[in-house]
Amino acid sequence: MVLGFLAFGVWIGTQAEFWNHFVPPKLNKNNTPNDWHQLLHVVEDVHMHLFISMLLHFLVVAQVVYNTAYIQHVLENMEVFHSAASAENAGNRWKGFPHMEAITSGYHSRGMTLESRRIPKWLAGLPDENTEGRAYWPMMIYQQLFMRMTRTPMQDVLNVCRSFFIHHCDKHVDFEIGNIKTDYFDFALYIRVSLDEMLTQLIHFSRWSWLVCLTYYAVICILSEYLPESDDNVEFIMMGFASFLAVAFIPMFYWVNRRLHWMLTEFGGRMGKLRESGSTAESRDNTSEDTDNIQMRPVGVNYETAIRMVCQATTFLNCYSLARVFGAKRYYDGAMYSDGKQWMLGFYIAAYVVNGFMLMPRALPWMTLIFSLPPYMNQEDMERFKRLQVHRRDHPFTPEHGRALLQRRSASYMEKMSSHSAELKEFVAMLQKEKEEEKAEEEASMASIFT
Repeated sequence: MVLGFLAFGVWIGTQAEFWNHFVPPKLNKNNTPNDWHQLLHVVEDVHMHLFISMLLHFLVVAQVVYNTAYIQHVLENMEVFHSAASAENAGNRWKGFPHMEAITSGYHSRGMTLESRRIPKWLAGLPDENTEGRAYWPMMIYQQLFMRMTRTPMQDVLNVCRSFFIHHCDKHVDFEIGNIKTDYFDFALYIRVSLDEMLTQLIHFSRWSWLVCLTYYAVICILSEYLPESDDNVEFIMMGFASFLAVAFIPMFYWVNRRLHWMLTEFGGRMGKLRESGSTAESRDNTSEDTDNIQMRPVGVNYETAIRMVCQATTFLNCYSLARVFGAKRYYDGAMYSDGKQWMLGFYIAAYVVNGFMLMPRALPWMTLIFSLPPYMNQEDMERFKRLQVHRRDHPFTPEHGRALLQRRSASYMEKMSSHSAELKEFVAMLQKEKEEEKAEEEASMASIFT
């Protein structure tokens, strides 16, 4: 829509002969258009630069979406088995679902150790050295560079986040959202909705992000008017801004890593106290002395939205900095950089790759997850918690829901599941059989009507 509107504006300006009114002789300089033909070419070039930068921005957003969806799928896979184990512990084992002891020995959804809460990696959708073969280490290196925030196994991090959330939202946090009354809470759905909201804000460009971009280039234009033309001062300023995004992500990485490691330590200490008291599983009635993380009221400032908007605007400016080089004719004519300054293009490429594929796609999903936990929950998070409680009360996590989630997985996941557990394969196939039976009944009913 934006590019189409710009193209329409350029066409209107050309048809109405507006361009010659914007190039008065007194403004003619060596670095500005000298007539309306040159000005029109500049406008068209900027139009194409915006198009290229949007394509580059789409690639970055696609990487964020991929990382976010990966975390969501791992959480959902774990949620299915966590819900099935909760039902089995309550004496209501899902029909057709194998015993958890047959899937993974020693599993307990509220176990005292992280090892007891793990399901097999291939069931969680994570790389498994026993099933991936030679592809295991390349996949692990890729995840460590582009997806994971810590070297701790992702299952352990997500299980700790779940335990921390329930522990601080059950009887220890009084913020008018009600207590979790049941043994089961759909943590995966809560986090999925939070991450979906983050993706919605990132994909739909904010008006404030456009304002930041326009203000930035207005400042660049003013500086280019007064700085010496012979030097690359403006270019260095733009390169500094491209590196600013990487510098800005360092505190975010540090904070997220520190928070995750703190929760891992807190989990170990909390389980240690429970073992000393003679408990064999995480209790829902235990008390907490962790007053710093008890959230009595929602956070007043929505830091998440502000951080996402800044990331969106600065990432787009990073993309445009690279696009204006690739899309400039004077670069290919050798007139854009002086001798020995070709390294600047390499810097822009490196800044785009590091910021767009290694920093933001890793930081944003995990930052959103942390902000969805106490004591950082805002009013929207609490309202989301309320709606989820009502939804799960009216629509419990049933075996049909578990089958539907597992059936959505990739062909390789289904193949691994089939080769490891015939009973689990049969459980998932029951959904397809039920759909086929319902379809056959509908067709038979329609046939009886017309006969």
